[in-house]
Amino acid sequence: MANPYGKYRLYLKNFRAIEEADITLDGITVVAGINACGKSTISRLFYKTFWSAINFERLAFKEVFDKYESLLNDLEDLSRELNRGANFIDFFPDDDERIFEKDEDWWFEHYCLRQLQEILLRLRRQIVSELSLSETIRKKMLRWIRVWEIHKWISLPEDTLGYKEQLLQAIIELEAKVKQDIATAKERWGTRDIRIFNAEISRDFEELYDEEGTVFSFFDDDGIITDEKNWYFAPISGVKRVFFYDTPHLNLQLPAYNKRIGFSDGIRNTLKEGKRENWNANASIAALNTIFQQLVKGRISAQLVLTDYEDATYETVFEYLRDDGLKIDFHKCSSGFKVLGLLQMLMNKGALTETTAVFLDEPEAYLHPEWIVEYARMLVLINKTLGTRFFIATHNPDMTSAIRYISEKEGTLDSVNFYIAEESPTSKYQFRYKEAKEEDDEKSIGPLFESFIRGIEKIAEYSKSDGEQKDSSDE
Repeated sequence: MANPYGKYRLYLKNFRAIEEADITLDGITVVAGINACGKSTISRLFYKTFWSAINFERLAFKEVFDKYESLLNDLEDLSRELNRGANFIDFFPDDDERIFEKDEDWWFEHYCLRQLQEILLRLRRQIVSELSLSETIRKKMLRWIRVWEIHKWISLPEDTLGYKEQLLQAIIELEAKVKQDIATAKERWGTRDIRIFNAEISRDFEELYDEEGTVFSFFDDDGIITDEKNWYFAPISGVKRVFFYDTPHLNLQLPAYNKRIGFSDGIRNTLKEGKRENWNANASIAALNTIFQQLVKGRISAQLVLTDYEDATYETVFEYLRDDGLKIDFHKCSSGFKVLGLLQMLMNKGALTETTAVFLDEPEAYLHPEWIVEYARMLVLINKTLGTRFFIATHNPDMTSAIRYISEKEGTLDSVNFYIAEESPTSKYQFRYKEAKEEDDEKSIGPLFESFIRGIEKIAEYSKSDGEQKDSSDE
């Protein structure tokens, strides 16, 4: 269905295999074309733009965190060595000395930067304390500053006399620098500095801003979110959660926190959230679960299970609960089963809403033809009932046909868009993306099928006898 928060549009020119693409995401967008024509590039760039907008504040502080991460780890070790047996809480700074509010909703980077400030303040207090006057403590501090290379950040005293004053001054100067960097990050976040977005995009698309003639712009209904001439990265209010969904094996891995945000982290983190599943959150979700259950002859679930009673530790357990009572570890199910299961688990975690966008890169790759159609139907129904946007990069005629005709039957075709990658007339290495429409503006998948039937044409070509091939070439 047409999303109440409006449409989003990505324009890309002269980037990698893409000569030109102008793609709209409203309800469901389907993009087709041969391998290496740029479909995944468009999908990932769309996703990363949304993700960066959602996490803009986090990215602003992440730059500061990356700068001081190694120092934080070394200072923690130093402070621990200097203060063995002391109560950690005694050295916490007073509230008026913290740059962050203590009740703020912390990201990991926020937390670490706050810890860095607290450790610097703790060291300052240790230096001026009576404890720090001892020769033993002085030698230990200078030794560990050298061992952990903290001297890159803190100037070592030049002599033993007055070491306390020199070291204290170095700590104070470093505190001021950290505080200033954090304040600068806050200012850049507040002004929506486009350089924060550009730095994040360049992690995955390093040549996006380097190639001559490349144009990248992103729009919503109100105008430009970002382009190469804009120094302001406008907020995106209509998408508050975004998922990139490709390999089910990867999406199910649940690693510890990784500072390098990957494309699959959103799904992993959502599935291991403490929020419990709700199979009957409303009538729409209950109806969708009934369809899922009929298809897989059971239920696919991500449940929080108490694994350590003493420490009250919970873990997320993924299971396929078959209707006959059999329980199967979901990790051991087939790849095609995981494709369906991940979608259902996200829905029951409350993650698929009208402010969610899901990017699917060849989701049909692991599915039987019958299940391809069933999966396409679920996407259409989720879009219709929950409002979730879907972007689908596909090679499959069944997926494309099912989206087209089921959407028409469900009354949501107006918000479905189809695009085909056509080889550029000027370069065999680049492609132009064209919206698939008939002359009367009727949505058509005919141009997409011209790409799909190439396989059949190749079978006919390669199955001919040598004589037949020669006759064909003579013609």
